[in-house]
Amino acid sequence: MSEFAGYEIEVPFGPGPGTINGLDEDRILHNLVDVFSSPAGFAYYGSLTPLRSEGNSGTTYFHDPTTGKTINAMALPNRGVQDSLQTITEAQKIADEYGKPLIISISPGKGDDPSKSMPQAAHDVLQAGAKVIEINYSCPNKLSADGEGRDPILSYDPDMVVATREKILDTIGYDQIMIEKLAPFLAFAPRNRRGIEMLAIIDSLNRNPRGVAGLALSNTIMGHDLILEDGSHGLDIVGKRLDEQGKEEITHSHVGGLSGRFVAPMMREELRQIHGKLEHGFELVSAGGIDSGREVAERIRLGASIACGVTVFWEGEKAGRSYGATARNIAQEYAEVV
Repeated sequence: MSEFAGYEIEVPFGPGPGTINGLDEDRILHNLVDVFSSPAGFAYYGSLTPLRSEGNSGTTYFHDPTTGKTINAMALPNRGVQDSLQTITEAQKIADEYGKPLIISISPGKGDDPSKSMPQAAHDVLQAGAKVIEINYSCPNKLSADGEGRDPILSYDPDMVVATREKILDTIGYDQIMIEKLAPFLAFAPRNRRGIEMLAIIDSLNRNPRGVAGLALSNTIMGHDLILEDGSHGLDIVGKRLDEQGKEEITHSHVGGLSGRFVAPMMREELRQIHGKLEHGFELVSAGGIDSGREVAERIRLGASIACGVTVFWEGEKAGRSYGATARNIAQEYAEVV
């Protein structure tokens, strides 16, 4: 039995952020019922941005079952926090009915100042009835104004993470259950800039843990262009920009975040290292390449409280399995392992 956010969880697996999200409220609520009525121990809803986001256009998701590589640049298509408040209320009622935690994930939107947008978003989500929230500092796929680059990833700016955290906690108080989702760093090597940034965030939590219940590790690995055997790209993200004459032109980008079974060894090692450096009993959510009960058990062994999947649900749905059916399959495998 695992514990997370005050709940006892028999099967510490469920759909991670991005799995249950989008623009269709009925589908969101249907999938939550499907998951909560299965052995899955929890579910995420989101990430939600302060304002509505249609996500990126073009081919924004690709999975290679042979290599286990998944790449996406979907950029959080969702209805926005304000238009989702009633859905959050209904979703929390469903979670309460089944006695399982629902994690509402919120993220800065394209071009947002997170220190301004996130405190209000967190407040509104909690007022709608959410009991557990995740602040997503890690989305790597929001197209920048030029249509080709990406907005900066917040969790690679430790000072901004701390400043945003402090403003959120000043707004919502210190008695809520809030976790923070971080981008992957992959190693604490002395000259690894990402590792140094992660150490700064961990140090800030070790020095002042009040108000943060745990960390979610991690988002997709940024900056990947998946080239297929025929030379084509797995992704083709369509954007717009103004040329030198001020005329609008179409742009194409092929870079996205890498995930899927291929990244599982990297995510295990990251979990192991961070678990060894955190103090004060922070809860850890592990993600990245989790597609079996055996992998869930390994993440729990390495220090995670719960483990979540995304690709396994999306690919299962493509094969005709509901999210609940996928959760049942993983839960059965997990029971056989433990």
